[in-house]
Amino acid sequence: MYKFKKDINTSILSKINMLKKQLLIMILSVLMVFASGCQTDMYNPQKTTQITNYHTGTEGLSLKFLQDTPPARIYSNTPMDIMVEITNKGAYSVAGGKLYLSGFDTQYIRPYPEMQPNIEAEGKSVFNPYGTVTQTESFNVNQVLLPYNVDKVTQTIKATACYEYMTEASIEVCIDPKTTTTLRERTCIPQSSYSAGGGQGAPVAITSVEQETYQNKLQFRIYISNVGGGTVFKNTAINDCHTSLNRMDANKVDVVSVEYSGRTMNCKPLNPVTLDESGRGFVYCEGYLSPDQKDTYKTILQVKLRYGYRTSVQTNVDIIKSP
Repeated sequence: MYKFKKDINTSILSKINMLKKQLLIMILSVLMVFASGCQTDMYNPQKTTQITNYHTGTEGLSLKFLQDTPPARIYSNTPMDIMVEITNKGAYSVAGGKLYLSGFDTQYIRPYPEMQPNIEAEGKSVFNPYGTVTQTESFNVNQVLLPYNVDKVTQTIKATACYEYMTEASIEVCIDPKTTTTLRERTCIPQSSYSAGGGQGAPVAITSVEQETYQNKLQFRIYISNVGGGTVFKNTAINDCHTSLNRMDANKVDVVSVEYSGRTMNCKPLNPVTLDESGRGFVYCEGYLSPDQKDTYKTILQVKLRYGYRTSVQTNVDIIKSP
């Protein structure tokens, strides 16, 4: 009888230990799944942040004046500081950008320097996932002035950034190499149009793509739009973008490459693509289907655009006669 009871107790303990092991394995599995979708903050090991897709949004460089630089009101014959904070809200890093000041009468306000010629601004990345890294450019006015026998004058201070930027879009599409209807099971259904709304972390965006397959060829009609609120221009015209931008250089975008399944597509019209007055345009791209593919499959359409961009911010300053 004692041996029988002992065997029962041993069996119960064995089952309890097995349940404990199964529970531990389940807990570890859940933790591993959670950890795979999160990233530990290097400055706070106990804090985790969700992995971020950097190619989202519709901004490039963002400008703002620091508080009271320039001030809303200032007495004549006194110095004035102008400080512009620059943030890159997009996914492409800026190098060699230019920052100009304008909008005022240089007889009353004469800043030094007249422009900052080499703006650099880091784009969104694993170390800057939300585009919050900032830098400040400073200008100094030795003495603001007033016209003779005038008690007050209002001047506008406008800061303008000109820079080269890129848009990189990756859009999932479905390819069906057979244009005839056959009785088969498809892994995906080709769409006549794919939406790419929300932006790709740049002020010029791929908004949608239309797809057509015929014979052994594949064609995409790719729609491009200026969504950043600034001015698009040919990327080689940065030195003239502030006050001397030629109309022939405005609204021009270069298509660097269009690829699907690692294959380069031929596009028309040839570079540069011209956007209309509303900031919209499109390009046709065509490529041959792979003879190795016999059934439907999903792949990535990759589009790269290059262009110059101009954006600005402004504020007013009241210059008041000194007491």
